[in-house]
Amino acid sequence: MLLDDRVSAHPRESVDETFESACEAAASVVAAAVREDIPVTLQLVSGGGGTGDFLDRLAEAHLHRDGDLLAATTRLRQQRLGDTLVFLTGPGGGAELGLVGALRGSYPAVVVGMFGSTDPTPAAVDGMVVLDAKDGPEFAAEWEGVERW
Repeated sequence: MLLDDRVSAHPRESVDETFESACEAAASVVAAAVREDIPVTLQLVSGGGGTGDFLDRLAEAHLHRDGDLLAATTRLRQQRLGDTLVFLTGPGGGAELGLVGALRGSYPAVVVGMFGSTDPTPAAVDGMVVLDAKDGPEFAAEWEGVERW
């Protein structure tokens, strides 16, 4: 899982809503994976991450001005941490979904959680699943419809 913790992904007027919703969604996905005994890692666009202590890391997560999505996707391509990539971002991250979509060759399933977008978010590549949600509960409802993760 890749959590977008860049200031640019979460517009100032909705930062509390979109970033907090993305963190809430990350906690839900991690909990579901652990419950199903599916290995999971949590990476942050700004760097750092790994396995274990997920909830502590999410509670301490904050926005960074210097996050680099290209560097984060390069790390994910080199490390190939699983068969499904879940990317959680805000409306400012929509323009860069092509970088995440380029990982489709490394990760058979790519799911994007887009928080706070006013319009439906188009998938950057075939096979990318985009879940538009206003908040964590709406994301959870959309997540139930994802067949593979």
